Amino acid sequence: MKKILLSLISIFIFISLFAQQPPPAYYHRYDQMKAVIDSLVAIAPNYIRVDSIGHTQVLQQPIWAVKVSQNVNVEKDVPRLLFVGDIHSEEIMGQEIVMSNIKEFVQKRNQQPYRDWLEMLEIWFVPCMNPDGLTIVMSGQDLTYRKNLRDNNLNGIFDFVPGQGNDIDGVDLNRNFGSHWVHGDSLYAPSGYEVYDYYRGPAPFSESESVAIKNFMEKYQFVYSVMWHSSRTGNLSEKVYPPFNFKNVRPAPDLDINSNIGLNFANKIPRQSGSGFYENAPSLGRVSTSNIWAYLALGTIQLVVECGTSDIQPNQQVLNSTIERCTEAVKWMLNRAMPISEQSIELSCLTGNITDAVTGNPLRAEIIVHGRDSKQLMPRMSNAEYGRFWRPLLAGNYTVTIQANGYESQTLNNITVNYGGWKRLNVALNPLPIYRVHGSIKVNNQPVNAQLIISDIVPDTLYCENGVFDTYISEGEHTFTIFTDNNSTQKTLNIQGMSYFTFNLNDEEVIFNENFNNGLADWDVQGPWTTVFDENRHFAADSWGGKGLYQSGCDVWMINSEAISLPDNTNRDVNMMVKHRIYTEWDHDFVTIDISTDKENWTTLFTRAGQYDNWHNTFISLNDYRGQSVYFRFRLKDGLENDTNMPELTDPGWDIDNICISSFTPDFVNIDSPTVVKPTIQLKGNYPNPFNPETRITFAIDKNNVKHAQIDIFNIKGQKVQTLPINIDDLKNQYVVWNGNKISSGVYLYRLNVDGITYGYKKAVLLK
Repeated sequence: MKKILLSLISIFIFISLFAQQPPPAYYHRYDQMKAVIDSLVAIAPNYIRVDSIGHTQVLQQPIWAVKVSQNVNVEKDVPRLLFVGDIHSEEIMGQEIVMSNIKEFVQKRNQQPYRDWLEMLEIWFVPCMNPDGLTIVMSGQDLTYRKNLRDNNLNGIFDFVPGQGNDIDGVDLNRNFGSHWVHGDSLYAPSGYEVYDYYRGPAPFSESESVAIKNFMEKYQFVYSVMWHSSRTGNLSEKVYPPFNFKNVRPAPDLDINSNIGLNFANKIPRQSGSGFYENAPSLGRVSTSNIWAYLALGTIQLVVECGTSDIQPNQQVLNSTIERCTEAVKWMLNRAMPISEQSIELSCLTGNITDAVTGNPLRAEIIVHGRDSKQLMPRMSNAEYGRFWRPLLAGNYTVTIQANGYESQTLNNITVNYGGWKRLNVALNPLPIYRVHGSIKVNNQPVNAQLIISDIVPDTLYCENGVFDTYISEGEHTFTIFTDNNSTQKTLNIQGMSYFTFNLNDEEVIFNENFNNGLADWDVQGPWTTVFDENRHFAADSWGGKGLYQSGCDVWMINSEAISLPDNTNRDVNMMVKHRIYTEWDHDFVTIDISTDKENWTTLFTRAGQYDNWHNTFISLNDYRGQSVYFRFRLKDGLENDTNMPELTDPGWDIDNICISSFTPDFVNIDSPTVVKPTIQLKGNYPNPFNPETRITFAIDKNNVKHAQIDIFNIKGQKVQTLPINIDDLKNQYVVWNGNKISSGVYLYRLNVDGITYGYKKAVLLK
């Protein structure tokens, strides 16, 4: 409260000292927007609803979302669309387009085609995502201010300079999203003459405004979206940006349909000059903008539209013309979302409902369209309400796989999506028998703390205190990977009934251990490898000083100088465990762990590309090399060979904390029971993990038999730090959101408590 008060006082002082002529009255102030919306709610309460989706970072103003639909308080099984106005506070034309659309759709709700749109779609608007920044513009304090009001230097004063750039405080909300945040401007980084204007914030989703829109979009899983912008330089003006084609060499897997929608949208907006139409230009920059995050994380096709010219706060005549021209594109997008249209519009879309074949209940399942899947994309999921998915596609034939933990996957070939409408694909998945699997993990017959990863469509990761594990998994083959302090092992088991397993690692022997406390003295290196001490650990890093990004076109590696002799005993397992973190360009820049007996001929044991930037363990079996003296090469190779001009396509790279090679005599005991146990209550896990600041903790609860449920969260010392009640909506969704804003970074354990009974422990890592 003190910080908010200081900010309000400082804003008042600076208004009086530097006040300019505020924007004309035909631009809505924030309170005026709410008053207009409230008046429409009073007129047509069944067609318009206003919700607060969060509050601003500093002034704690509510961020309003407006739903326009028939029977507005009912969540329908229809496509959802989202239109967002003002994310950059100076770009106020966007909020005027949104406000005009809200009024038009409500006032004409009984006319065609509005009646059909409101019946068959759910249309959401967020007129202003950045109310705090808007106060600066609308007061006349600074007509070019674009960020929120975060107090970056923590002096309790809003530090700004009238005019473009040089504002010490504030975060550019369109650089604060989670995808490629690392490529945004750091604090006080210059950007041409707009110095400091593109600051990305202290962490991805550090700002409550971007968290609000993130949570809102995750909840409703919009099919299409538009984020309105304006370009004050004019360099980007009158363009439509679908996601994405980074540097014109790294296209999105769905670039064809994304660009098709962008092009059709652009072709509906005549330029202000009257000559031609807006340009369709897929996003080239690999930064954390809203449309790139929305596509990667949710599958939402969001267009960033730079409306107007460099005159971003024009006179009323130009403003009204811009609204009218842009609204024609909005109407095109609404028609594109419809199952049928009287206009000549490509409506091609794959949709359907995924259900449990036995109960008929909707399922949250993954829908994979072959040839369009990539590890950089979060799984495309059906929703929890109806098991519904929407996948806009160009007309053509597709192969589709539907899968979910605990169910038989289905792959369907030759699915034809036509130009003129939706292809409906309703799939009922057969549930697999579910069995209780429990047991213990020991080293030399003594229980030890361990991490257990059980393979599945979504792997189950268990933190096994004193080696104890107890979970439920589906029938069939699963790989169990175990990590202890110095060792790791892996075993594939065919689960056919309730089972008790004991994994015992006997006569453990550490053959090689590298923790980099002594630097790289024992390694031959190519490239800028170095050792870093940070986060209370030494680790090897593949860039100068361990900071920044790897070089474009690089091929860097390190090889152990002296050969490592592996024991020749077929009764003993020999394994490597590597603790590391990886952050490279998905699908292109790979790290590999290779093995050789002569430093000339190499065999790859492990390869990966992408963002796995939490410290984690990797298991590698060396049994095929028992009795040999070997070398290991840890290599990062950029996919753009000999190209040093695209630093935007590189990332932080590879950090290696520990390499441990050990051997042991495996002792495995399996006691099977044919009894099928269908769990009615199960703690599943959390995603993302690690996280900042929010993660979803998922569970399975038979909601018909529960009186009280909660998630209890503990720090590593066993002290309870938070309790998350599980309400009716959480039971429906089968997850609860944990926000770690008020606690420090670290490792936390959480458990599920239902009607006084505790179900399992799992581990979550909060990184700020």
